[in-house]
Amino acid sequence: HDTTLSSLFTTLGFKRSNYNEDGYPQYSSCATFELWVRDDNSSYIRVYYLPLTNTSDHLIEEVTPEITGCENGCTLDQFEQRSQTFKPNGDGNTAALCNTNLFNDTSSPTSPTKAVSSLSSNQLLISIGLLVYVFKNL
Repeated sequence: HDTTLSSLFTTLGFKRSNYNEDGYPQYSSCATFELWVRDDNSSYIRVYYLPLTNTSDHLIEEVTPEITGCENGCTLDQFEQRSQTFKPNGDGNTAALCNTNLFNDTSSPTSPTKAVSSLSSNQLLISIGLLVYVFKNL
């Protein structure tokens, strides 16, 4: 799942493959998406990251302000709009997406440059689509 998290972080616009550091996320790290509803019934997203650390004090960090397009909070509509870039087009050619460079800096030996497999890329795209669909239909 480390490659899936790394791919997710890429779609969120993080500058590094492990949120704020190079390399893949550690096993057992997790990202959590929360849907919140304000008093006026408007919905917004909060995203948290819990990296696995070697210490006993596992700190969860809200990373929503680090998401491209969500620097000042992220309504559900904003999140859906910024995520449209990653939605596959209707031609069914997802194989081409699997060979897309994920990071601009390919000189770093710890930065993954391609999706590891079509399965993880497809799972990521489907997950984002389902996440937006579910939140929009609540």
